[in-house]
Amino acid sequence: MAKFPADDSAPATKGDLKALALKSDMEALEDRVKRYIDEKLKAQQEDFVHSVKVINEQLIHDFHGAFKDRTEQHSDDIRDLKRRTGRIERHLNLLPTA
Repeated sequence: MAKFPADDSAPATKGDLKALALKSDMEALEDRVKRYIDEKLKAQQEDFVHSVKVINEQLIHDFHGAFKDRTEQHSDDIRDLKRRTGRIERHLNLLPTA
């Protein structure tokens, strides 16, 4: 890159103008690349957050289903135990205690 003279009053050479134009082009390119990368990262971040939310909803649904099944199974077991206990009490002529 061309070095600019310390004296600002000296006329610019073609090399100075080319260097200034190149610097300006490079800064514009750098800004475009930064914006592009920021847009891509933001899109990926949004996709990631969406994926996490979907997985979270699926897990919640699965857990609710699993706990509901488990609760129904326990209810069935309790009902069966009460029925068996009632038969035993009737067979032994015992009155159930309330």
